[in-house]
Amino acid sequence: MLLVLVAACCASAETPDRSLRILLTNDDGHDAPGLGVLRAALEADGHDVVVVAPSENQSGSSVSYTSRGKLTWHQVDPKRIAVDGTPADCIRLAVSVFLEEPVDLIVSGINFGQNVGSGTVSSGTVGAAITGASYGIPAIAVSQAVDANDLARTVQYFPDAAAMTVALVRELADWNRAPLLPSGTVLNVNHPPRKAADVEGLKLTRQGRSTLYTLVYEEQEDGSLTMDYAPNPAEETVDGADTTALAAGFVTVTPLEGSWTAEGAFDALRPLEGSRGAVSTPAPNVRTD
Repeated sequence: MLLVLVAACCASAETPDRSLRILLTNDDGHDAPGLGVLRAALEADGHDVVVVAPSENQSGSSVSYTSRGKLTWHQVDPKRIAVDGTPADCIRLAVSVFLEEPVDLIVSGINFGQNVGSGTVSSGTVGAAITGASYGIPAIAVSQAVDANDLARTVQYFPDAAAMTVALVRELADWNRAPLLPSGTVLNVNHPPRKAADVEGLKLTRQGRSTLYTLVYEEQEDGSLTMDYAPNPAEETVDGADTTALAAGFVTVTPLEGSWTAEGAFDALRPLEGSRGAVSTPAPNVRTD
């Protein structure tokens, strides 16, 4: 029955030519406000949206997935499934189990909090999109930067971030290119904590090496550690970085791919290829019993 329900919701309907079949997920949980606002905006623009998202908050899970035991799920409504797993689990299950018809695009978000700079690699929002790209599906990760003056006020920007995402998806669809993005490419999109009229514009950026905020740990009397965020004073070293553009009030769009190869390090490490030291040194006499 599950496959019939999900396949039916993905069937083509009499919608505009730019209508896409979209798989929507996030890392904040299937009932998070950012996902709800984005789902409504995409559907209002004529897209056919299916939600497969975590049952609970999975922030910081990157591309991790459940590798043993079992996964449970429940169908919240005819177009929404909640999975007791990570965002990457959601994508894997959607592609291999839940969906009979392929989707045109994966959208992950809207995340509460920016995913830029070095923090990008730990993001479950981005991780879901990267996982989708590994299946050959174009994917976009969307995050709303926090309002540093009042974190709770961040949600007021979700409608603007959703409208921006709809416009971006519409433009990709209007290019009339299949697939919508180059193979293996993810767009990591971040919306500044500003209303639409105050946004400086959109910039194509590179992933920075710093981050706007950093985790700090404080030991408690019982020996446990509490975690909180603090501004990161470190300067950005990457030209055209997402961190600096977002801080200046721009929507940032950073093309990513799943490869973590450090292309710039090859010249510095090339002498390793001519050295036998790393492969010819006798192994230490270590007991294994």
